[in-house]
Amino acid sequence: MMMKWWVCQIVVGWVISTPLLLTAGEPLDSENQENTSKPDSVSHLVGMSGCSLKGCHNSTAQGGRSQFSLWTRDDHARAFVVLKESPSQQIAQAAGLSTPAHESMLCLKCHSAYALSMPINAKVQLSEGASCEVCHGPASQWVGLHHTADWRAQSKSARSKLGFRNLSSPRERVETCIKCHVGTPGVEVTHEMIAAGHPQLRFEMTAFLDAIPQHWYEAKTRRLVPQFTAKVWLIGQTATLKRTLENMEARTPDRARFEFADHDCYACHRSLSAQSFGKLAGANSHTWGRWPAELMLLAEKHSLGLPKGTIEDFSQLRDQRRLAKSDGSALQLHAMSEKLAAWDAFADQVQWSPLQLHAIMFECTAPIPAGQSEREVARQRFWALTALSQSWDFGNQTAFTKLATPLKDLRDGFKGVPSAFDREAFNRQLNVVRQTLPAAP
Repeated sequence: MMMKWWVCQIVVGWVISTPLLLTAGEPLDSENQENTSKPDSVSHLVGMSGCSLKGCHNSTAQGGRSQFSLWTRDDHARAFVVLKESPSQQIAQAAGLSTPAHESMLCLKCHSAYALSMPINAKVQLSEGASCEVCHGPASQWVGLHHTADWRAQSKSARSKLGFRNLSSPRERVETCIKCHVGTPGVEVTHEMIAAGHPQLRFEMTAFLDAIPQHWYEAKTRRLVPQFTAKVWLIGQTATLKRTLENMEARTPDRARFEFADHDCYACHRSLSAQSFGKLAGANSHTWGRWPAELMLLAEKHSLGLPKGTIEDFSQLRDQRRLAKSDGSALQLHAMSEKLAAWDAFADQVQWSPLQLHAIMFECTAPIPAGQSEREVARQRFWALTALSQSWDFGNQTAFTKLATPLKDLRDGFKGVPSAFDREAFNRQLNVVRQTLPAAP
């Protein structure tokens, strides 16, 4: 999270002398934070005390419900605590915030229960971080019911009306995560925040799930939802790109023009070394949006439901967003947004045959061409292959077992600092994966 010392030296002086364009406005004092919450649900938060009792989700008995103890190993459990640590405090200071990170609404909107934007009762502590209800929904209307036979007999729709979020649904799971990890209109990680030291948001749903210590029964979920991981992957891709466009549409003209967080860092900075930090690459090569749009390259060739004209609209938008031509008044996002909404809706319904899955995976093993964001493209290829292989033949694990070692070696290819990425070596390993793929059904 913390930038190297020499980067901090550069950005601190720069940030102090440059007006910040923080999307959430001036941070609020902690005493006034509760007044900003919007009562947009029939339910409200009750706090982790409603979940963490020994007889509930904190059992230590053999075969008991130990979800809470597993969750405490998750980084979400430290989401608020990390705001009090030195790197976060330095980021807040470098970003010019008037309050410490753990008191700033700009940070709390994602790092605490305030991510739900609804009333919080006195039992809820900000120190709970991204706690149970941030993901599972505010629990005041269902916490006393969900362990009963009556609850099990309720429909998913009835549970939803009480505030419960069905995370066995790929759509619900993706939409829950992107609220913080991609952002919402007005609540984003900006270039100024990145310059101050905040990590850039590069969200890939399947990678995110892989990093969480599982405190749920994923095997059961995958049995109930055919091709679960493939659907999570596709919905994660389409929803992320759709949300990215929504965030862009909500920006002011100046922010639309100068929000460089949409670009790869290396589009401007050839390398993040002390000698070259300020040396910019040629402006005409600064293409926008490579990270969330890699899926389009697959959609051109396979049954991924991409509406007609999306490629052309996106190409035009990308060209408009080249830094040399960056003109917020020229952005035409509406048509693109409509197509992305249709594509996102398609992702909920898609079911692929084994032959289609094989064709998409085979395309993912094609060599990565030279260009910008090579390492990010490599990451997306890996996660696509992983998710699709786990959905092979509607849950048959044979193919995935054969691919496990080649995929692990592929993942090792993009570990480490971005500047160390070796595209040619990665492409060689992609070919190994291609050779390991079973024959098409």
